[in-house]
Amino acid sequence: ISFKDDIFNSSLKELLTTVSEKPYSLPKITERKSGHGYLTTSEKYHEAGYDAFITGLCLISMHRRLRKIMGKNTGAVNADAGEIKPFLNKLYLMKVQDIPYMNLAGEDTRPNRSHVFHLQIPQEWKTADLVQLFSQFGYVTISWIDDTSVFVALKEKVFANTVLKTLEYNNTYTISTYESYLKRLLANRGEPAPTSATESKESANVSATKTPSKLDLPPRRDMHTGPP
Repeated sequence: ISFKDDIFNSSLKELLTTVSEKPYSLPKITERKSGHGYLTTSEKYHEAGYDAFITGLCLISMHRRLRKIMGKNTGAVNADAGEIKPFLNKLYLMKVQDIPYMNLAGEDTRPNRSHVFHLQIPQEWKTADLVQLFSQFGYVTISWIDDTSVFVALKEKVFANTVLKTLEYNNTYTISTYESYLKRLLANRGEPAPTSATESKESANVSATKTPSKLDLPPRRDMHTGPP
């Protein structure tokens, strides 16, 4: 099951609303002692105890949905259950477009970023200048590193192979692929360059014990998708 088909907002309040309605079903909750504990109607969001309570209810409801789809009877949530394991120890990351989660128990996902480019630009440039520069390639996402360094990601990945051919010869800015930028960054730190997504896949077929290097990027400023 892809919960993304049902769940469009992962904030606790919105998530509770979604998993309270069919095809999901919440367990009935009552206070063991009147005036103590929480109810779903308490709405004390951002209070640690209440947030933990609501998170647990959402997990139970989603677990029930999984078991029903698998043709199983509704049962208690068990971390060792087969239907839970694909989601275990994976922390959802907000505002990260191509890494859906952080894996707390293994290697993180290394996305293919062949459609992402790094640019060194004049300090006076704004988001609108970058949007204009890439306008012939369609919609782009701009991620600022600092005032003169930025990532630009194409929505239409089919144009990725033509970007450098079109934009690299100029005296105003410099542009390179994300892969080239990452290799330069690690070389400056004296670290080995990571394998590409394709190379990692091929290496995995040769040796199951070889794991790719983790992504190590500088902190980003704000994300923009068009003129301010």
